[in-house]
Amino acid sequence: MEETVGRGWAFPPRFSKISNTVALTESDQEEIEQSLMILFHTKQQERLFHPQYGCNIEDYQFLGTDTMRIKRLEKLFREIITEFEPRISLDSLSINSSEILNGKLMLTIAYTILETGNEYNMVYPFNFE
Repeated sequence: MEETVGRGWAFPPRFSKISNTVALTESDQEEIEQSLMILFHTKQQERLFHPQYGCNIEDYQFLGTDTMRIKRLEKLFREIITEFEPRISLDSLSINSSEILNGKLMLTIAYTILETGNEYNMVYPFNFE
């Protein structure tokens, strides 16, 4: 079976002057979660050769926290994760908006790495600044 997760540069990149190397991710889980963080923080149209890549969560910043808007955000995250992170199966996704008045949304993701079958959870805070 061809390896699809692999090891990439750690994010943010860290360079060693001593060994002339770049730090790599430590595990499949770290590789996937850093990839998701990059996806969440990249705005659509930001990448010249891949303009659809990214997540425009800032568009939702001042729209309120009613159930319909939270469901739209969940749908947005499901779509971008499914489209741009094919190495995983998204098992569940939820958003906790209890801290929205403090400028924070908590995104909880449960996923399975397809290559290994290992299951992981990721909790990610979105801080609107």
